[in-house]
Amino acid sequence: MVARVQQSTPISRPVDRFAIACMVAYAMLGWLFSGLGAILPELREELGDQASIYPLMPGAALGAIGLTSLWRGHTPTRAHRSAVWQGSVLLSGSIALMTITGIEVVSALGAVAAGFAAAGLIRVLPAALTTHQPRRSVSVMTRANAWSSLASIAAPLAVGGATAIGFGWRAGLIVIPALGAIWVVTLSRTATSATTTTTTTATTTATTTATRRNESQPASGSDGHIQWIDAWLILCLSIVVEFAFVYFASTYLHEEIGMSKAAAASGTAAFAVGMASGRFLAGPIRTLGQLPLVAYLTTIAAGFALLWMLQSPVTAIIGLGVAGFGTAMLYPIGIDRLIQRFPGATEHGANRGALASGAALLLSPALLGALRAVSDVRTAYLSVPVLLLVIALIDWRGHPVSHLSEEDHVAGRRR
Repeated sequence: MVARVQQSTPISRPVDRFAIACMVAYAMLGWLFSGLGAILPELREELGDQASIYPLMPGAALGAIGLTSLWRGHTPTRAHRSAVWQGSVLLSGSIALMTITGIEVVSALGAVAAGFAAAGLIRVLPAALTTHQPRRSVSVMTRANAWSSLASIAAPLAVGGATAIGFGWRAGLIVIPALGAIWVVTLSRTATSATTTTTTTATTTATTTATRRNESQPASGSDGHIQWIDAWLILCLSIVVEFAFVYFASTYLHEEIGMSKAAAASGTAAFAVGMASGRFLAGPIRTLGQLPLVAYLTTIAAGFALLWMLQSPVTAIIGLGVAGFGTAMLYPIGIDRLIQRFPGATEHGANRGALASGAALLLSPALLGALRAVSDVRTAYLSVPVLLLVIALIDWRGHPVSHLSEEDHVAGRRR
């Protein structure tokens, strides 16, 4: 009787709606990070030097949230749907607060609120998607990050387009997140109302018991030696690799390849296009998301070789695109692997993922900036293959799997 009730429960539609809401929220994050970079000159002109620290706010908030969660030793489970739509609304409102008034104190409060809203979404979205689509966690997170990559490409174009037609850069940045927040609220609330508790008391009790038993016990890997720190390091360094390409690309294309500043700035979009393409193709081409981590690292290395070894604008742009294509899967696989270390307690993995993102976002500018200060950009760019080698060594030492099969994925959460 229990099995019959469970089989007849119509759960696919609400889960799909909530997955779409999560993807829109991911896109809002990509829009914030890229759009903030596009409007930074205008913010500096209006507000002074305080605007220069705005890009650091999400990283600082992520670090604070992650460290607080580790210090407390446990994380109370929150309703994912409410956390996603509330975070999206707060993010949209704080973007407007940060940019629309031109008053220093108000803008600073908006920047802090945007940082914590972004950090909250970065923390909850992977856990939410993994919980609601456990059989396809890598696939659905890859698709969500694909939309984030697409938004990061569109945001500067929207700001520039709105400025060109006379609407102003504020309209270019604010309107889309506001519409996105409305969409997320609508999808999340619809999914909430459509999802009812139809499982039996016995099933609920069994799930609760399994969660309590596993929530404080991180899982080891398939060989019994992989702890969460390996997955954490791989995730953190993967974000640094992505940041390194973004940080050095424009300067490299201008100083080493000889492209004009305008052409170099436009050429850096090849990396984002490569990332978006890789993430969108990982859905229809299922084997693309099932390759070992070393395959993606090799692809990045090949793209870097084209960029670094051949002094040609064409090969440099192609190299950035190839490197972006290889980088596309690093974050989805990295965060999924980290969450898998905590079966039955996804919030614990998400907390550590937030800490990894915060550490990477805060430390990357300082480390890469220091390299750039003591050497030319061509030499500093060699940090990329060094990072790839370190990631490969960590991966090889632990021999972790990039993902589990559907059966293992579910079984891991039931053990």
